[in-house]
Amino acid sequence: MATASSFATLSTIETRRKNGIKAIKACVRQLGIDDATYRTMLASITGKTSATLLSLAEQGAVLDHLKRSGAGTPTAKARDGGRKRVTPPKDKAALMAEIHGWLSELECVTGKAHTLKYADAIAKRSGWADTVDFCTPHDLHLVVGALARTARHKGKQAHQTQRSQEL
Repeated sequence: MATASSFATLSTIETRRKNGIKAIKACVRQLGIDDATYRTMLASITGKTSATLLSLAEQGAVLDHLKRSGAGTPTAKARDGGRKRVTPPKDKAALMAEIHGWLSELECVTGKAHTLKYADAIAKRSGWADTVDFCTPHDLHLVVGALARTARHKGKQAHQTQRSQEL
């Protein structure tokens, strides 16, 4: 008999699978690959001719191949939450780069895009500033720590989910 937690795990896996398919399709559109070439590429990489039949690992292999072929991540353009950001001063530039790195790591771990809006929400919820653009260097350091903890936590969850699938 299935429990509520197993349903939650299945829906999480299903969500990741669907997000992977969307990412593959976006990269294919970005590169302008026609359907026959797309299916041939899938068959050469995974032995399957449909993205709906791919496992998460196979989806990763296909996405890696598409990115090596020149496709950018569909979320790279929206990294700043859809608005122009000011160039940070020198004392904040390294911390902002670190924030971008943790947001990319979160995207890899969760399969969802995490933009600067996510970091803005952390800063606002914690009462440091309305956006990370207005945070002090100390507050940016705290945002980096919050993002690192979140990535670590989500990574452990993904690892546990993967291990429970293997059992």
